[in-house]
Amino acid sequence: MSGPPVVLGIDVGTSGVRVATLDAAGDMVASEAQPFAPEADRAVPDIWWQATATCLDRLRSAISFDAIIGFAVDGTSGTMLGLDADGAPVGQAI
Repeated sequence: MSGPPVVLGIDVGTSGVRVATLDAAGDMVASEAQPFAPEADRAVPDIWWQATATCLDRLRSAISFDAIIGFAVDGTSGTMLGLDADGAPVGQAI
């Protein structure tokens, strides 16, 4: 592991994605945010992933991904997304 251990949180909200890492004391180590484009169809899972990937790419300069010992993901309340047997989205979110 490179660097002190951290946990990673990903929040997929209605206006964009936020990611943060916390150390063992619960202090924020680094965070990034990426808003969705105003014209983006927020029910399309690819929009969520693109914003998440952007945040994670930016986070690479602040932390070593080898230091991540756990993670959590949350999303907008009440959102459901159907997946196929391989975990790929089968349509838009509802």
